[in-house]
Amino acid sequence: MTSAVPTPVAERPPYRAAVAVFLIVLAGYVVSLAPTVTFWDAGEFIATAKILGIPHPPGTPLFVIMAHVWAMLLPIGEFAYRTNLMTATISAAGTALFFLVVAVALQRSPIAAEGAASGTAPREPYDPVFVIGGALGAALASAFAFTVWQTSVDTSKPTYIIATTSAAAICWLAWLWRNIRGTQRAPHLLLVIMYIGSVSLGNHLMSLLVGPALIGFMYREMRLHPLKEARERRVEYAQLAVVTGTWALLVGTGMGNTNLLVLGAIIFLAGAVYAGLNGALGFAAIVLGLACIGASTYLYLYIRAGVHPAPYINEADPSNWKNLWAVIRRAQFPPRSPLDNPIYPHGPDNPGRSLTIFWLQIQNYLQYYDWQWSDSLMTSHAVFAWARMPFTLLFTALGIYGMQVIKRRDGGIFWLLLLLWFTTGIALMIYINFKPGFSLGYNKFPDPGMHEVRERDYFYTISFQVWGLFAGVGIAGLYRWVRGRFAGVGRRLRVWH
Repeated sequence: MTSAVPTPVAERPPYRAAVAVFLIVLAGYVVSLAPTVTFWDAGEFIATAKILGIPHPPGTPLFVIMAHVWAMLLPIGEFAYRTNLMTATISAAGTALFFLVVAVALQRSPIAAEGAASGTAPREPYDPVFVIGGALGAALASAFAFTVWQTSVDTSKPTYIIATTSAAAICWLAWLWRNIRGTQRAPHLLLVIMYIGSVSLGNHLMSLLVGPALIGFMYREMRLHPLKEARERRVEYAQLAVVTGTWALLVGTGMGNTNLLVLGAIIFLAGAVYAGLNGALGFAAIVLGLACIGASTYLYLYIRAGVHPAPYINEADPSNWKNLWAVIRRAQFPPRSPLDNPIYPHGPDNPGRSLTIFWLQIQNYLQYYDWQWSDSLMTSHAVFAWARMPFTLLFTALGIYGMQVIKRRDGGIFWLLLLLWFTTGIALMIYINFKPGFSLGYNKFPDPGMHEVRERDYFYTISFQVWGLFAGVGIAGLYRWVRGRFAGVGRRLRVWH
């Protein structure tokens, strides 16, 4: 294996600053932390964590175990306060990881990576205000976006926060993998990534939405910056095939869909065969083993249901294999496909998804997006209040500009974050196929039963957090532009004198 190129001092990850970001964000969350049980699923999650029970499908065994152990080790306040604090701490950790991803992207030279790698590209002076300040702005804009903040300070939807932090960890590990490609440590990081992805099945499927971003990032780096030796290139592509196949297998398992599970198995076997032909069969076997170990958190449901947790909270009773599979595939909830009209039951009589429904779903996503940056203004107007619009347009422009800043400095991180934003936002909206939102569309669908029973903005938590990162980088880009303009004026004045 080839040796990794040492990372220049200015490009070493700012871990101390990341710890500071974690503490700052956590302090903001603690100040606004819910003191006890809140609405919706909080009571159920807290109670099941307390008694090691089984909440509604898919059972979220990883969260139940984590919250139970956390509350035992941190006896501060009542049990609900402890689980709320766990959610806040995990969310702050995810923000710190995203801070690192943005910081290492900003501290790269905007010169093409090929020239920098060959040693021919000039290096620009390190600007801590741009790099650390810009990444801090990105972290704060993402951590305190409305949905992210609201979901981070109670236990109503902790699984989404854990999923967000899992995605952030995988993004950070992907950057570390890129830095040590061609060394013996690189596949070890891929093993860690795959374990995080598989163990996250026991929390929420949202974690798996980072898969397309990870696979796209790996493929881009391997195509644009191939390793020197042909054998190493083949091995690396074999590892990518295994990662792709395993991710497909995890999706099929997490969905509890037999057809998807068979398709995932076929993709994994194809990747394993390719790996075997290129000297990476051992890697495929270890990845499969780690995936099984990670997904084994589902066995908690089977074992715990068999001893009837008391007080009795054992939803869907997964004490036999049939019931366990029904819990995993969410048989309790009405089936719905992306092609259905979500207002009507799934089946041959469903009229199909209409353009009217699709347009309302787009409006619903934009409505939630509009909340993120100034929700406290005109709170009585849930749909596109005029007072919020300037802030929405501002953060939209900053995000678009920030995307360009990241793309110029680190194309790999740009595509990693862009794919993550798209998969957890627009693509998720298309797939999940919600009914018209709780607060819009009544002129076309006046019956409340035709609408979602509550606002569903928490489904897009990762999407809004990533856009916050882009917007924060946009602010850093403006700072750099202004600094450059003033520097140019200063040079001209010196020449004139």
